[in-house]
Amino acid sequence: MSKPATPVTWQQRKSAQTRQRVLKATIECIFELGYNLTSTDKVAARAKVSRGAMLHHFPTRKDLVVAAVRYLNDTRMQSFLKAEEPIQNSSDRSLIGAGIDIYWKQLASPEFVVYQELQVLSRTDVELREALDAAVDDMAWQATVQRVFPDLTASSQHELSSLITRYLCEGMALYRAQRMGTKAASRQMRPIKSETRVLSALKDFLRESYSDVRPEEPAIKNRQG
Repeated sequence: MSKPATPVTWQQRKSAQTRQRVLKATIECIFELGYNLTSTDKVAARAKVSRGAMLHHFPTRKDLVVAAVRYLNDTRMQSFLKAEEPIQNSSDRSLIGAGIDIYWKQLASPEFVVYQELQVLSRTDVELREALDAAVDDMAWQATVQRVFPDLTASSQHELSSLITRYLCEGMALYRAQRMGTKAASRQMRPIKSETRVLSALKDFLRESYSDVRPEEPAIKNRQG
């Protein structure tokens, strides 16, 4: 027989809550102040924890950054699943149009703006690049996509179509954030005219690319599938 699970103590729950509060505060500080201006002291103040508590959980800034990127990845994937699964599970096949709309909305979130900023800065910041390498799990993201779109992952064109979608949407989101500022980008979720045209073309491309597992349909104005 397997041993019964050890009950979680009050102290362990409190420690986990403190850790999550610190990580959430880290992402908020980077979003509002930028990575270079985010210090452990500022994070501790925002999270309302003592410096001693900060050092207990994260002895160095690098420890904090690695944990924050992992938290950021997990948060993004959970948000993606929460938004996508109810829509996709309502149909007997993947709804490409709705899927792209939800994905694009997520790319305007503060979490993704922070993720993009860290990626760009890591080009010349060795410590940050190492933190990202240690924390980013592409396999977990691929597993999430397969869970949400199981029929599409069976397509012979899935790998290429997935890469085109990711690079196009993430690149367009980065351009928007740089042009409008992070706070404006996070508030304005609806695509502007040029973005709408690009997203519409992407949806049509994906419907054609996935036709081997998802038969094409006649064009219907404002369709979600």
